[in-house]
Amino acid sequence: PDVALSSDFIAGFCGETEEEHEDTVSLMDQVAYDQAFMFAYSMRGKTHAHRTMEDDVPQAIKMARLNEIIHTFRTRVQERNEATEVGRLRL
Repeated sequence: PDVALSSDFIAGFCGETEEEHEDTVSLMDQVAYDQAFMFAYSMRGKTHAHRTMEDDVPQAIKMARLNEIIHTFRTRVQERNEATEVGRLRL
């Protein structure tokens, strides 16, 4: 129907496992979000995570996971656009 879905995605949050990351990618693939705000986790002062959690996911892994999330999002958007917009005239 005429509904657009959007969400925020943070790659490499404290303690994130490879399985949790794969669940995120799978969710993105199944839902095919119309908009997504995607970031690698970074510790911010004066937050609950800063006070109580360890930033234990290496930066290289965060960036690799973020790149996979971005790729998944872009692929699904491209597929949807090709299926619904190519050949359609909009005035």
